[in-house]
Formats: sequence, C-alpha cells, structure tokens
Amino acid sequence: MKVTGKEVSLQALQQNRAQEANAAREAEPTRAVERASSGLAAPSASTVSLSHEVEEVQEIVKAAKATPDLRQDVVDQAKADIDSGAMAADPQELAALIARDLF
Repeated sequence: MKVTGKEVSLQALQQNRAQEANAAREAEPTRAVERASSGLAAPSASTVSLSHEVEEVQEIVKAAKATPDLRQDVVDQAKADIDSGAMAADPQELAALIARDLF
C-alpha cells in the first residue's frame, strides 16, 4: 500500500458517521411534519398494512390447513367398490404402479 499522507484515519471516519447519524435524527421530526402537512401520515409503530397478495396467500394457507390430509369419503368409496367387485384390485398391477411412481 502506498502512503500518500491523504489517508483518512479511523477516528475521522467514526466522527463523520456519528455526525451524519445525529443530523438524520434531528431531521426526522421535520420530515414527519412535512409528511403530515402533505397529507401523508407518518407510519405508526402499532399499525401493520398487508398487501392484497399477502392477504390472499394467507387465506389459501388457512384453507389448506383446514382441509384434511385424507379424504375419508374417497377412501370409503374405494373400499366399497373393491368389496362389491366394481373395482378390481390386481396386486401385480398395483405393485407395478407403485414402483413406477417411486422410480
């Protein structure tokens, strides 16, 4: 590294950052007044606003959670069809279908 005498010290950088942070804190009340006078309300820490898409996703998740993992009506109908002979359960064909889906 070449030393030119123009390097900025760490202490100078820290002082500059502290001054910028203080200036930002001092300017915040002015910005809040400007927002209020322009019709834009200052954000409230206790208010949360969700977009339409987020609300829609939450409704979908809620509906999915309310849906049972097993549709007992379909299972009961399949059992009844097997018992009555309307649905033949060929063990070889069933094994082949399961193997095909797994691999």
